[in-house]
Amino acid sequence: MKDKNAFLKILHVSTLTIALACDVLGALAQNNSDFDEKAFVKMVRSGKCDDAFRSIWHRVATGEVKPTEILSYYIENNKIVLDDLNKYDMSDRKISLMLQMKIFGRGSRGSDNRLMRRLLSPEIMQPGGKKIGACLAASKGSGEAVQECIENAQAVGIVDDFMKFYFYADKAMNDAVIVQCGRN
Repeated sequence: MKDKNAFLKILHVSTLTIALACDVLGALAQNNSDFDEKAFVKMVRSGKCDDAFRSIWHRVATGEVKPTEILSYYIENNKIVLDDLNKYDMSDRKISLMLQMKIFGRGSRGSDNRLMRRLLSPEIMQPGGKKIGACLAASKGSGEAVQECIENAQAVGIVDDFMKFYFYADKAMNDAVIVQCGRN
């Protein structure tokens, strides 16, 4: 039993270290991003949401802040509809919240404020949302602390797991699921 607990502690520390490294790399990528937001918006407006998703996904997967912020907004506002999420036991609301949490403290102030409002709103089962909001506020945007808040939010069902979404997105990239346009 001792060996199992030691292994689990090492695994947890390793996971947090990887999350922190992704946050740091994402922050660096944000400063050097050549993401073409105008082209993304043009694809969405012209009804090519599957192409728009393909253009943004790899940047979101690697932690680039601005593309993650944009994709979160488009999912939250049903401008991009992720087809068949319920088949994968996920929801667009939980995906957009999770993406907002991934960039908390590194994105725009407006994005952070929107996330905090959502966590306190009736959209989220209370008092869970308030506890996660307090966790994020206390984290002050520190990568490791934010990751712990995300894990807590996953444990109580407020957000979906990023890796689960990653595998869904991988299917979208391989044409197994289609990303559609919603309200534009």
